[in-house]
Amino acid sequence: MRVLFVHEVDWSTKPVFEMHEFPERLAARGHEVTFLDYREAHPGWPWLVRRRVAGRTLRQVELDLVSLRPPIGGLPGRLVAAIASWWVASRVVRREVTDAVVLYGVPTNGPAVCWWGRRRGIPVVYRAIDVSHLLRETTLAPLVRLAERRVVRTATHVSTHNPALAAHVRRLAGRPVAVSVLPPGFDLGPEPTPEDTGRLRARLGIADAERVILYRGTVYRFAGVLELARFLAPTLQRDRRLVFLVIGEGETRLALEEFVRREGLADSVRVRDFVPHASLRTLFRIADVSVNPFLSTPITDCALPARVIQSLWAGTPCISTPLEGLRAMVPASDLLTYREVGPEFVAEIQRVLDAPSDRVAAWAHDAELIRRRFAWDDAASELESLLARLASSVDTPLGSP
Repeated sequence: MRVLFVHEVDWSTKPVFEMHEFPERLAARGHEVTFLDYREAHPGWPWLVRRRVAGRTLRQVELDLVSLRPPIGGLPGRLVAAIASWWVASRVVRREVTDAVVLYGVPTNGPAVCWWGRRRGIPVVYRAIDVSHLLRETTLAPLVRLAERRVVRTATHVSTHNPALAAHVRRLAGRPVAVSVLPPGFDLGPEPTPEDTGRLRARLGIADAERVILYRGTVYRFAGVLELARFLAPTLQRDRRLVFLVIGEGETRLALEEFVRREGLADSVRVRDFVPHASLRTLFRIADVSVNPFLSTPITDCALPARVIQSLWAGTPCISTPLEGLRAMVPASDLLTYREVGPEFVAEIQRVLDAPSDRVAAWAHDAELIRRRFAWDDAASELESLLARLASSVDTPLGSP
């Protein structure tokens, strides 16, 4: 098949997640894959730049990367790109696609891609991985919601990664739409060597005697990282061997760093930039426990936080808030416990840190179950089958406004 993937972020710089994995794994199976992305940080001319690139996770595969570069950056550039996307979608869908489209983007290019796919009888699978209009605090949120509603109503099929998000899609559509749940795969690579672990500890400034509580991911306003740091502060001040390591960027990072300075916790709370995808398993090996303190909101209840499954995949105990979508996909186990952010969350961290060594065998067993449940081969095969079925059954324009 010839498959077009579309997103509204920069494929080259975005931390690796399923928008890289799915297309690269389809390319590895012999499909012709093109990716249309949005390079906000690189405005210029020409607007469309085409390159042949190696995969971010599977370096042995190649795909065509078509980048939209508006002449200006920021919000004005987004608005220009949203208008230009009708021309871009027409050109790219017409020239690059014969079989199917997988759409991740919503406000910048989603409505245009769905419209052109419907007009040309090409199935468009909207891969919903979050609640787009709630992801950022912006005055344009109502417009983003309208775009999201139009996408879920006019896409041929909506694929999500958990039942809570599927239920949101149905509510937003306000009428029957084709929705299915397809969890992504996870693969953090081979077991790291002691040398790998030592190098990453040194790079992050973690001493051998220090014990690590890890948060890895975007520091959203709803991430709960600042709230957890406040509850953790007394424990961190009592035990200087404990380090709360935050790996990531986001809208709350500056507030977190200001809290750390104000409370004199610079040695105990360390905020670092993202590490390469190839180092993720080593990162989770450094951690004694990982945390996902997302606050309970409509957007987080629809989330499937990768850090949780990555932690379990690596065999590192994880503590998370009890989010609806996450609990539906990953029940509590020896390796994963659910607690609300507060004193009980901190107490659970301490309990895991004090766990006897005989729990390690149970953790290894749970990690193997996670690897089987979230296998990339299975996820790629399911998406491949869905695209093939839709491509074979669509002969005429689909959907309605």
